[in-house]
Amino acid sequence: MYNFKNTTEVRELPPEDELAGLIDPLWLSPLDDDAAKPGILSTRTINHYPAREFTFANGRVRYLQDESPRWLVIESHYRGESMQSTYELTRDDAGTWQMVLAEEPAP
Repeated sequence: MYNFKNTTEVRELPPEDELAGLIDPLWLSPLDDDAAKPGILSTRTINHYPAREFTFANGRVRYLQDESPRWLVIESHYRGESMQSTYELTRDDAGTWQMVLAEEPAP
């Protein structure tokens, strides 16, 4: 588990081809916002369980105060291999946040 590098990107706009690149976290402070990229609220590296970006109290306060949808892009690297997953967070009719893995577009 310690060999994985997990990078998260919290977005207020859905990822698109021209906006989807993750930023190298070595150049960023772990809690610093990257306002230069449109739609990106923050990027950071998390060693374990990168989806927890929204589960800690500071993440809930920071990203989920309003009812606007959010997207979480997680990129994991291990021994030269990488995998990217995108989750969409929306509120249901009861006001509960739902986190759903976004479907890949058909080729």
